[in-house]
Amino acid sequence: MIPNDGMWHHVAVTWENMHGSYEIFVDGQSWATGNGFFAGNTIKSSGIVVVGNDKDGSGFESRDAFVGSISRLNVWDHVLPRDTIALLSRRCGQEVGEILSWNGVKVGEFYGEVYVREPSSCQRYV
Repeated sequence: MIPNDGMWHHVAVTWENMHGSYEIFVDGQSWATGNGFFAGNTIKSSGIVVVGNDKDGSGFESRDAFVGSISRLNVWDHVLPRDTIALLSRRCGQEVGEILSWNGVKVGEFYGEVYVREPSSCQRYV
């Protein structure tokens, strides 16, 4: 579980589709791994990215919504190396994901009570 301690935490998730291998990192450390998660599937380029809520048959429900702050959300088209994830966890940089970048996210379409603060309030955790 990601600590609910009022501090910023860096979370990274990797996934490759051939074997469905995934890894979850919290503050640069591997937290969970697995295989077979949607193995053989691809993500269509015409899809919609939903952050902070699940998109199911009943639509967007406030009871399912993430409550908290998100900053520097990026998506790459390849699995980032572990050392890169560790480096990213130690700084609040200006990285730009190839598929989705923070600059694109913060001007996107929002539902619910969403506030975009600039500059980002992302801070290095202690």
